[in-house]
Amino acid sequence: ENEWYREGERAKRFILRGPASPRVTNAAALDLPVAWHGQTIGNLLGLGAISEAAVFLLFGYLPLRMSARSLMLISALAAAVRWTGMALEPGIGWLIVLQCLHGVTFSVGFLGAMRFIANWTAEDIAAEAQGAFTVLQQGLSVVAILVFGRMTAELGSGAYWGSLAFALGGAGLIFASMRMRQPRG
Repeated sequence: ENEWYREGERAKRFILRGPASPRVTNAAALDLPVAWHGQTIGNLLGLGAISEAAVFLLFGYLPLRMSARSLMLISALAAAVRWTGMALEPGIGWLIVLQCLHGVTFSVGFLGAMRFIANWTAEDIAAEAQGAFTVLQQGLSVVAILVFGRMTAELGSGAYWGSLAFALGGAGLIFASMRMRQPRG
């Protein structure tokens, strides 16, 4: 039986009663409790955080001549690849590769959105617009995690197909936006 199938049950048991086994933290020393998982999942979570930080650190050094929407489109398409791979329940080698894509799916998209806001808002309100975007993004992330958790309880790894649909929908909207109006900056 697929281990992801019972994910929702283990999460519920942890929330209601605490872990059945001793608490595990990931090897990246982030002190992130990985409640009902083994060490491998914790390491994968740490790897995603490392790839995200690496992209943020290296982004300023890259001579990118891409528009903000191009960056967001790359992020959405990378997310589509990542979620497709996750839905196919790959082995640990592919999980490592897919988790490293987090640096592209999150960081490149976030930086593209910040660039978009900077390009399309007046300078006197750009900081407020970027702050509002970040708050909205975090709020929607909470909703997405709650919905995805429920989908995982029902569908197992098939829940990633729903994430794929959102990634492709976002890519379609970004592409349509690019066709409607030329980029600035």
